[in-house]
Amino acid sequence: MHVLCELCSKTFQTRSGLSEHKQRVHSEHRRYECSTCKKTFAIRSHFLSHSSTHYGTKQFHCEKCGKEFTYKCSLTQHQQSCSGNFTFTCNTCNAVFSRESALKEHVAGKHSGRQYMCTCGKTYIWRASYHRHRQKCFTFDDSCMASNTSE
Repeated sequence: MHVLCELCSKTFQTRSGLSEHKQRVHSEHRRYECSTCKKTFAIRSHFLSHSSTHYGTKQFHCEKCGKEFTYKCSLTQHQQSCSGNFTFTCNTCNAVFSRESALKEHVAGKHSGRQYMCTCGKTYIWRASYHRHRQKCFTFDDSCMASNTSE
């Protein structure tokens, strides 16, 4: 079962995952504000992690290559690719990935025909590009959704 966020079209495997996402991303009750960049957070631990990005504090280190990360999850993702362990293969073009999420993103962007269209008229095949645009677009409103436009 997949649960869809009606605000941004992101899908989740559980209702609790959707609930946490809505609180973290879409909540109007963002009590924690970064004094440096004014970004707001609903969850204190996310605010504290974010705050360290402004001061160059990177407490997580890759033992293989020495690269440093602010977030543990960033280190974990990096370690999967740094290890050279590419175990996820695209059935369409044989591209290989170190993370299943990267394979899914590749398939959605390259092979599904799905496009994300903003109310300003711009379209994107990559969800991340669409979300980045959406944060800056002055014509964006809640009706701006992903469309399934197969070519």
